[in-house]
Amino acid sequence: MKSTRNRRRHCRDRVAAIQDPKPAIQNVPCVNFARTTKNITKIKRHFSRRAFMEWLKELRDGLDAEFGTGPRVVTLATVDLTGWPHARMVVCRRIDDDGTVYVVSDARSQKNMQVRARPAAEFCFWLPTRRTQFRVSGDIVPVAAHVPETAIDLESETTRVRREAWEKLSPTARALFAWPMPGEARVDDDAAFVKSNDATSAPDNFEVLLTAPRAVERLDLNTHPHRRRRWMLETEWVGVDLNP
Repeated sequence: MKSTRNRRRHCRDRVAAIQDPKPAIQNVPCVNFARTTKNITKIKRHFSRRAFMEWLKELRDGLDAEFGTGPRVVTLATVDLTGWPHARMVVCRRIDDDGTVYVVSDARSQKNMQVRARPAAEFCFWLPTRRTQFRVSGDIVPVAAHVPETAIDLESETTRVRREAWEKLSPTARALFAWPMPGEARVDDDAAFVKSNDATSAPDNFEVLLTAPRAVERLDLNTHPHRRRRWMLETEWVGVDLNP
């Protein structure tokens, strides 16, 4: 009898989920309230140094060899509220020693709206010279402009992350954040799309997307058979070889 009740309860839950779909991840992280610094810090985790450094060093070395000092272009995939996937090329601005991946983006874009609704993302790094692919997936948080009025420390974590990212952008890259609303009908006046922006302070629509990895996969095409390895963050980072 108990088993029957459990099955019925499970069926009701499944029907309710279909009729009232919700984001897979609730309590979307937001950095626009009083615990700003704590939220950014929370996304960074403790790692098993051996397994962690294994994939991080390989990825960093590969990016250095492939791109040098040039832009490190990567595919970023997100999912909207309907479950529809969206992928686009972005520039990886930085990877911290703890693996956090940094990307800058316009708060008005669909991409930023998607990560607010479903804060999960995957990066796909393709290194053609090395014939190696890295996929990095994890939790993603937008670091927004507005700090709470109660914040006393003007050099908060939010302020510092945004300021440092903005300062590293070229005037040409900064200009993109002064353009008309992305994704809307094309503005006829080309003058609205400024070519350069020398502003020293970031506009409100400038955000930094931080991704803390939970899983990493490397696919090496140099050997026969190909080599595939996955690292998963459980209580620590654990690596295992897979069939390619």
